[in-house]
Amino acid sequence: MFDEFLVGLFFAIILGAFVGAQREMKLQQNHRMDFAGFRTFTFISLLGYIIGFLSFNIIEDSSLIVFSVIGFFILTSISYYSLSIKYKNYVSETSQIVAILTFLIGILISLGKEYYYIAVVLTIVIASFLVLGTQLHTFAKNISIKEVYATMKFALISVIILPVLPNKNFGPLDFETSKNFFLNFFTESTLVQFTIFNPYQIWFLVVIISAITYVGYILIKILGTNRGLLLTGVLGGLMSSTATATSFSIDSKRLKNLSNPLAIGIVLACSIMFFRIILEVIIVNPSLVTSVLFVSLMGFVGIIISVYLIFKNKTKHVGKLEGQSPFTLKPSITFGLLFIAIIFLTQVLRIKFGDSGIYFIALISGFLDVDAITLTLSKMALENSISNFTASSGIFIAALSNTIFKGGIAYYLGSKHLSKIVMWSFFIIVFVGLFSLFLV
Repeated sequence: MFDEFLVGLFFAIILGAFVGAQREMKLQQNHRMDFAGFRTFTFISLLGYIIGFLSFNIIEDSSLIVFSVIGFFILTSISYYSLSIKYKNYVSETSQIVAILTFLIGILISLGKEYYYIAVVLTIVIASFLVLGTQLHTFAKNISIKEVYATMKFALISVIILPVLPNKNFGPLDFETSKNFFLNFFTESTLVQFTIFNPYQIWFLVVIISAITYVGYILIKILGTNRGLLLTGVLGGLMSSTATATSFSIDSKRLKNLSNPLAIGIVLACSIMFFRIILEVIIVNPSLVTSVLFVSLMGFVGIIISVYLIFKNKTKHVGKLEGQSPFTLKPSITFGLLFIAIIFLTQVLRIKFGDSGIYFIALISGFLDVDAITLTLSKMALENSISNFTASSGIFIAALSNTIFKGGIAYYLGSKHLSKIVMWSFFIIVFVGLFSLFLV
């Protein structure tokens, strides 16, 4: 128990100090008094941890935690009231709220090592919001009313629809009209194999993909696209690597002096796509991750190539990434329909041609949208409709076809200099991906 106590103590001190360091820097920048700084936040996390450890391991009475949280909340409220009276321009409650969260993080650590990861993630999220405070205010000022309304509609529809959708598979036999129609052409045993459409899972995946896109768009709004080549390429990959390749290729003919940074931006965006594939597999079917890890190898190779090109060209600036606002339902619904179509076609080809049919649809759909086929095959592997090997192979084929497709975009739409850099970079990425198959 003593060793476990020391490990928890270490985490409580480190995480408290991590938050406190940001608050201390803010104090030094503003040159004013505040509720707490570096040392105080460290002690707050430590206090939460000790109280939690005593409650769960020594006293074994959770009422101590309840009274401690209430008491700490009262303490922070009194401190805010006192500071607001003494300093008339003291209007922010951020430090007090962060102090309460830090106290709760200390208590969370005391629950045991299985909660350390959650505590670390929460600390990073809190610190990120604190660091990006100014940028978040700027984002709030720049966002349009149209975007706010569209986002609210999407959020409401997601929250309202998702819980009420049935979480079970449906097929033609579940509806009398479709059953009578399809039985004229297929046997009942064949139609049973198409009981593969799960409304809850389909909409959930639509929400997940939209959320990933939203994150990229919001970060671009907050930080801007001229903060460096690396950030622009990464965020472009989060939004849409194909859209980024198209936009940058077109810009390279208009802005020939920016062909180098635009080419690097395309390579970066494509590299991030490979890691996005891994993220989608983790969300849908974690057991498949080990089978598709070689996809991330292509992403690492792309990043290495990008870093090499950055140092070679000493590039510091890049043209703006003009991405369409994702705060609209149309792209999400379009993706949902595409996802359903790919599920259907994949099942048809699987029944007709076996695994080779899946590989064909993966090749074709990879040109259109690598996300949809990735989610489809991950879901089918989770339900044991196909093997993990078939799913991972199909995902790999889709990733390759999508990369080759973006290379074609750069070749036909971009300047000669940009297309040369992109084509050679993609050639190396594809070669490494194919070579890795022999090692798996």
